Amino acid sequence: MKTFKTILIASIIFFGILLLSFYENHYNRQAIVTKVDGKNITFTDTSGNTWVFENNKAAIFSIGAKVRLLMFNNNTEEYIYDDEIIKVTELK
Repeated sequence: MKTFKTILIASIIFFGILLLSFYENHYNRQAIVTKVDGKNITFTDTSGNTWVFENNKAAIFSIGAKVRLLMFNNNTEEYIYDDEIIKVTELK
């Protein structure tokens, strides 16, 4: 029973660290679709920054649609221009 508790506590700590790492390096940003060119979709966020995402999935976005971008900060918190879009979700 003691071994089970030790493994359980170690697992909880390990997965807790993984979750913290994810939330520390990812954030959401709201944007509007400004251009659709084949697989490349261009967004402008609320700060006026322009982002391009290569859409490999069947999701179709129309110009003017409001979206939420899941961003990865590339471990550079003070510099946003190397951040990457991980996922795009259309807001309804």
